[in-house]
Amino acid sequence: MSAALSALNPEDKLEEAVFTGIELLRLRFLKGVNFVHYLPGAPQRGTDEDKRHTLLISRVALLAPIRHRAIGYTGPLSRNLLAFNAFTKGMTRALRNIVEMVLVSLLMNGDAVRETRVDWADLGLT
Repeated sequence: MSAALSALNPEDKLEEAVFTGIELLRLRFLKGVNFVHYLPGAPQRGTDEDKRHTLLISRVALLAPIRHRAIGYTGPLSRNLLAFNAFTKGMTRALRNIVEMVLVSLLMNGDAVRETRVDWADLGLT
């Protein structure tokens, strides 16, 4: 994780995506296996290996923040990728809540040095 985070450009703001991706790898959820067979949108064409790779690339692409023009999406909708996106967003929210609870506990119990900090507003917004 240290090597991945140190290789990032801070202007790209990909730290959360890398952290989420590493956590998904650790939990063995970031792989080219179709978890929800009953939802449409999984790759249909190509060999089984091509389908696995396409699914994995799609899932990795979902982790990165996407900036696009505000014209709306007009392509086909993949319910399979929407389910994976909902799962990753829920996991990201849970991980963020854990970090925030630990930070609040450290500050309220006096386990962190509070007197030398000047970035209190930035701490809550990041």
